[in-house]
Amino acid sequence: MKKTVPDYPNLQQQRQQLLQELSGLEELRRGSLTEHFLMVKRKGGSRVKRGPYPLLTRKHGRKTVSLRLTDPALVPLYRQQIQALRQFETVVDRLVLVGEQLSDLAVAEVVQKKNSWWNWNKPPRCVISPPLWQLGRRKSKKSMGRLPHGNRCGANAIIALRCCILSGRFEDFWASRTP
Repeated sequence: MKKTVPDYPNLQQQRQQLLQELSGLEELRRGSLTEHFLMVKRKGGSRVKRGPYPLLTRKHGRKTVSLRLTDPALVPLYRQQIQALRQFETVVDRLVLVGEQLSDLAVAEVVQKKNSWWNWNKPPRCVISPPLWQLGRRKSKKSMGRLPHGNRCGANAIIALRCCILSGRFEDFWASRTP
């Protein structure tokens, strides 16, 4: 099934909506709320389970930090703040996805402009690799001008092939070589 390419204005609108959503999230809290139970030993030797006591747990560096909430009226507020952080993370993930799609469209636009330049039926312009030409010049006078691949025409063919491969016009190289 073919994927539909999202258009730029639609992605910009999605981005603005996500940023608006982010601006509405004010109170954020890391961590999670759990219920903590204590086993208490009575005078008679029997054990009793006490609780639940709300416990806020979060990571601080490599350590886990826990805070016992003594006021039960604050538990709903903490839950709401933790839920707001989860929503914040979801919105940021969606915002990154939309940003990547916008970036892909920008790159595609640049590539399309570059490819439209190549469609003028002009041969690809390449910079001649200096090391290939210097190989012949660094040798003794006897082998001056010789290249490891034969002659300069062979070196030109190698350079042309490399340029065609890099520019994506590999078929053009072979089309220019056929009699």
